[in-house]
Amino acid sequence: MVNGDEERVRKLRNGLNRRVHSLFLRWTYSIHRTLILGASRFLRCILIHLSYMQTWMLSGAWRVRKQRWQIRKQNNKKESILK
Repeated sequence: MVNGDEERVRKLRNGLNRRVHSLFLRWTYSIHRTLILGASRFLRCILIHLSYMQTWMLSGAWRVRKQRWQIRKQNNKKESILK
């Protein structure tokens, strides 16, 4: 190759490397951003669920449900005995 051709090839390679590098950085940034946002949404959902469970437990609603469940179970036993 002539000296000018080598220079042009080197400039072309440098330009491609810069372009690829910037694309790679943008790509990795967007992937990491997506992962972080997804993880934060997931954690927020867990915290909301836990706070809901806490209010449910503190309100005593679980006791009422337990009693209804026990009553249903007793009714099922009575029905099975009558059959």
